[in-house]
Amino acid sequence: MQQDAELVILKTFSSQLGKRLVRRPVPLPGGTWVEVDGVDDDLGVFAEVFANVGPMKGGQKRKVALDTLKLVTLQRTHPSAHLVLVFCDESAKNSLTGWLDEAITTFGVKRCVVTIDPELRQRLIEVQVRQYR
Repeated sequence: MQQDAELVILKTFSSQLGKRLVRRPVPLPGGTWVEVDGVDDDLGVFAEVFANVGPMKGGQKRKVALDTLKLVTLQRTHPSAHLVLVFCDESAKNSLTGWLDEAITTFGVKRCVVTIDPELRQRLIEVQVRQYR
């Protein structure tokens, strides 16, 4: 369910950006690679997507931190790339505080929120409630 929602969020963000972003692996200089939620054809935009509604919990914040590190690592080999964390909920985006907020800001990672269909939003809330039990 959340992976499907992430695809919808990515498609909405792509539309707003005016660029086609797709999930794909991006090679790193050491011979490894990372999977990125959204990458454009020119490797000029790297986006990580979060389908969370409401303030993020500890493990979710850890995921954001790791994805931020992934984006910053990619920028070392693609210095002109734009790095973006894409959310579907303002309170999820705003729950990133303290050192994580500072790191995101320091490394120039942008945060944006896209609007999703109310029905999809409600389904995400229901899934999250089941996950927390």
